[in-house]
Amino acid sequence: GNIVGSNIFNLLAVIGIAAVINPSDIDYSVLSFHFLIMILFTIALFVMTYKFNNQTSLSRLKGVLLVFAFTVYTVRVIIKNV
Repeated sequence: GNIVGSNIFNLLAVIGIAAVINPSDIDYSVLSFHFLIMILFTIALFVMTYKFNNQTSLSRLKGVLLVFAFTVYTVRVIIKNV
C-alpha cells in the first residue's frame, strides 16, 4: 500500500508541483511514454503484491523481475537520449 501510494503521488503530485513552480513546454509524446511506463510498473507491483493467495510479500523472483524491467527501461532511456 505505501509503495503504490508513494509511486502514484510521485507520478502525479511531483510533476504537477514542478509545473506550477516552473511551467515549461514538454513534448507530449515524451511525457506520455514515461508516464505510461511508470503506471505499468505500478500496476505490475500492485498485481504482484495483491492478496490473491493471502500472500502480501514480494518473492525474490518477482523482485528480480521488477528490477530487471526497470534496468531495461533505464538503459533504453539513456541510449535513446545520448
